[in-house]
Order: sequence, then structure tokens, then C-alpha cells
Amino acid sequence: MRWLSSFFQRLGWRERIEPYVGYGAAPGMASHTSPDPDTYRVLEPVSASDAESEDVQRSTSTDATTNSSLSAPTQAAAKAGWVRVLARVVVSPKRRVLLRRTSVPGRAEALRAVRGWRNFFTVQSPGVPVRLMLAGQRFLVHSDLNGYIDVVIPSVAEAGWHEVEMSTLHGGQATLGVRVLGPDTRAGLISDIDDTAIVTSLPRPLLAIWNSFILHEDARTAVPGMARLYRQLGAQHNDFPVFYLSTGAWNVVPTMLRFFAHHGFPHGPMLMTDFGPTNTGFFRSGREHKERSLRRLANDFPDVQWILVGDDGQHDPVIYRDFVVDMPDHVRMVAIRQLTFSEAVLAHGMPTATQANRQAEENTDGPTVETAFVMGPDGDDLARQMREHGLLS
Repeated sequence: MRWLSSFFQRLGWRERIEPYVGYGAAPGMASHTSPDPDTYRVLEPVSASDAESEDVQRSTSTDATTNSSLSAPTQAAAKAGWVRVLARVVVSPKRRVLLRRTSVPGRAEALRAVRGWRNFFTVQSPGVPVRLMLAGQRFLVHSDLNGYIDVVIPSVAEAGWHEVEMSTLHGGQATLGVRVLGPDTRAGLISDIDDTAIVTSLPRPLLAIWNSFILHEDARTAVPGMARLYRQLGAQHNDFPVFYLSTGAWNVVPTMLRFFAHHGFPHGPMLMTDFGPTNTGFFRSGREHKERSLRRLANDFPDVQWILVGDDGQHDPVIYRDFVVDMPDHVRMVAIRQLTFSEAVLAHGMPTATQANRQAEENTDGPTVETAFVMGPDGDDLARQMREHGLLS
């Protein structure tokens, strides 16, 4: 990746930032997560734009006393809350670098006819310094070996949506939307994407290639009633965050943001996986990614109870049931969308749910599981059952 990035930069390409959607905890919000000072450096606030370059040069030095230069108010604020920043640095032709990208709600681009393969043919740039500004605080972070930025920084931002201004040394700029949870947040939603919110018929390899690489963005189909269900849940509960947890690649996040905005899904952080092989195998474990992410969210927000929504085409019933057994206080309800006959056949070669999923669904009424499980073919049927359980009015 370093060689490719250097090669294309010699051709005149420059770094740009692809912002995802971050999240965080407001001051006073119960959380077991805290920023790691080794992953960021604090820059002194400035009022004049012409002083930014001097700040960056000073911050990129190897002086170990950089963090100790914070003023007392900033150090106190750093302990009050935090924000997880998620983005990726890639190199692109200059004309694309000048485009300011954003993941702020309400600013998503209109759905357009773009082949999916364009999302995957990118050149990621590792080790790039990126400046962040949030709620008057300025930080410097670096992209990792794969070009990603995944760092937790201190924050004084209150509950709600906020913007993180991001920029590189060569003019790449982006605005990252951040969902900050406050002390009043008691319930939230974690949703799968593939075959739960959007019809993709995964994980059959040929269909996965068709849906991810060939299909136009505007030809994708939303699962009936799911967007309406999520909006109803948001209207029913005060300060109701929505997280999207998927085994899909980070590359498709811009596509999903446009798709969700077009079909009326609530805006929210997306927790995806990297695309391509690892140092231990050709493919990443999607199940392990979901299990790890669920436990991280439980650690991030211990006072929040989640509504878990997935489908019976992959491992969602098993993953959710295991999570309920291990951490029952963190789950309010599990909702499983049942695939149609054709979707089930395409997903795993059988007209019904897999044996592991059937066993998980059958065991939801056992004495060790007190959390309500509902199952239905679409969002409207799930909403009806949620009303029967008192989750919706």
C-alpha cells in the first residue's frame, strides 16, 4: 500500500479523506471507554488560519512533551467525554481531492447510477497526518497501515449530532458526522444491513460479486417496512441512536449513506470490516466482527439497552442469542427478519433458515432467555409484534 500510494502521488495524485460516521459519549454519560493519548496529539487552538501550518509542523515532531502543553481547562475537558472518529485516507486525482466529502446527516449526495466496483478500486494511503477539529478542540492523528483512521479522542460535545472538520496537509478536506449519546439515552437500535435493511442475497459468492461490484446504486432494493419501523422506534423513544453493524466492507459506506438517505432510513454510525485478505487468511470472519462490535458497544454505553435487528440468512440469530445470554441487561429485544423462499435459497442453498439459526430461534423461549424475540418477513410485521410487546404504541 505504501508503494502504491507513493507511485500514484508521483503521478500527481493527492490524499483525500473519505469520512464515515462516528459516535461518542457526552460529558456525564456512563462509559467504560476512554481516549488513548498514544493515538492522537492535541494542537493548541488558533484563530488565524495562517498559523495552522506551524501548529502541524510542531505537532508532527517527536517531542514527547507535546501532550503536556495542554492548558488546565483542556485537560479537564478531555476526561469529560469522548468521540470515536472513523475515516479512510486514499489518494485520488487532484480534481477529486478538491471535492469536500461529508457524512453529516442531511447532506448525503443524491442516489446516482454508479457501478459498485468503483468503491473498491481505491488506493489507500498509510501514515498520513490528518488534523481534526471538534467543539473547539484540535487534534492530529495518523492513518494506520491500511489507510484507516479509527481513534477515540477526548470531547466536550453535548448529546446530539456534531461535525468533525478533517484536513490533510495537501488540501484534502472532509466533514465527519458524529452521533454523541447523552446521559438520558437509555435505548438504541443495532441493525444488520445485508438482507435486513437492503436486499442483497448474500453470502453466495456470485451474487455477492453482482450486488457489490456490478449492480448500480439506484437499482438496489430496500426491505419493505424496515425504514418505517426504524423511524417509528425513533419517534417512540427519546434520544434514540441507530447503529448499523455489517460484515460488508468499509468501501461501501458512501453508497449505503446515499441509499439510506434516499429510502428514509435514520442516519447513524456504520461498523463495517476491511476489504481483502489478512495476515492470517484470505477472508475475515464476519461473525467474529459482529460479536466483537456488540461487546464494544456494550462497553462504550453500559446503561443503554439495545434492540437488535437482523435476518436468518446468516448468523444473526445465533450471534444475538449468545449476546443476550452473556449480557442480558444490554438487550431490550431481538427482531429477526425471515427471508423469503427465494432469498433463503440464494443465501445458503436452503428454502428455510439454517439449522443453527432454527435452533437459536427455537431456544429463545428457554428459561435462560428472558429477552423478547420477534420474527417476521418484513418491517411492518415486526412492528406489529413490537406493539404487542409494548415496545411501540
